[in-house]
Amino acid sequence: MVDTSEFVLQALVKIKEGCINCHVKSGIIDNISGTIFLVQKIRNHGAPKTIGFFGAQKRGKSSLINQLLRCDLMPVGMIPMSSVVVKVKHEQAHDPKQFTIDVIDANGSIETHVVEDLSLAQMLLTQYGSHKGSMSNMIDTINVTSNFSDSEILENEGILVDTPGAEIAFDSNHATETNASDAQRAIKILSSTHIVIFVERADLMQGVNSKEFFSEHLKPMRPLSVINWKDAYNLDERHNITDPQLLEKKKQSCMREIMLKTYGVNLDRTLCVSSKEAAKARKNDDKELLTRSNVPELERRILAELRNLNPKIGLETCLRELQKTLMQLDTETAKQVFLQAQRPFYVMLVMIKNSGMDNTNIAKIAREIYEQYC
Repeated sequence: MVDTSEFVLQALVKIKEGCINCHVKSGIIDNISGTIFLVQKIRNHGAPKTIGFFGAQKRGKSSLINQLLRCDLMPVGMIPMSSVVVKVKHEQAHDPKQFTIDVIDANGSIETHVVEDLSLAQMLLTQYGSHKGSMSNMIDTINVTSNFSDSEILENEGILVDTPGAEIAFDSNHATETNASDAQRAIKILSSTHIVIFVERADLMQGVNSKEFFSEHLKPMRPLSVINWKDAYNLDERHNITDPQLLEKKKQSCMREIMLKTYGVNLDRTLCVSSKEAAKARKNDDKELLTRSNVPELERRILAELRNLNPKIGLETCLRELQKTLMQLDTETAKQVFLQAQRPFYVMLVMIKNSGMDNTNIAKIAREIYEQYC
């Protein structure tokens, strides 16, 4: 398949510049930024496919990762746990009863531990990778490898990454040297992240520090926004809904509205979940509760994002998103912002035709866009 990603990227950058010059709505520009991010990751699709979980302390990032792993690997507790980056990856040839834990210090030295028990693996993560441990200030990264065959995400080459809760460092009233260090580590891991998961908590959705971190660092990176612990959110007394399904629907609607007002999230990429409900469901083999937890839906969306890193699938997604974005503009504005992108689109169409790929979905969508706005 001919590689058209360079020309898609050129076109998107030009269209974003045009939208800025025409002062279109910020949400539209954000959507284009997200599509640009996806093209950039598609062009780097050979790199490890990292799925980074970002959010302030105690938002339930570690507990959510445990549910996606289907095992209680990551330490969780009443105090903030994660203080270093923890990467979890699957290796088919690995003994599923063993865990290989590579502890990498700030100087790059590696200390490898091989343990036979899940509880011992969690103990090591607590010792080396949490504020509860005595050595976390000397550690940079922890890599955990095992046979996680129960995790479809890891089997599809995804690497789950738990990051330090760093956003408080952006709050000048609470900034400390430790928090600033956590922030720099979180920002550093962002540069190699393919899929960004922003985790907020249902009863803590309006923190100024998280808003600053989200807007400055996460929003341009096409995040999936997750409201965890949705079961902790309660409607005020003016709502008198007795039907459980209608109540749940209303609660999720209210939570998503708060996230929109606070962070300006893309509602199509926002999901209410409960890692607590998922844990209880798996313990009791309650499929109905597991579905209600929305963790399986989150897993489905992450898998879809992993598939989008395949150039054939992802570039089609990018062009469909661009088409949808241009349709949000009035016709004259859309034609004006597309004008600078006309050249890369034309070159792309010629390349596709010359390669004999003129009947693909990518060619069809690109042609539709070109003909409509030229």
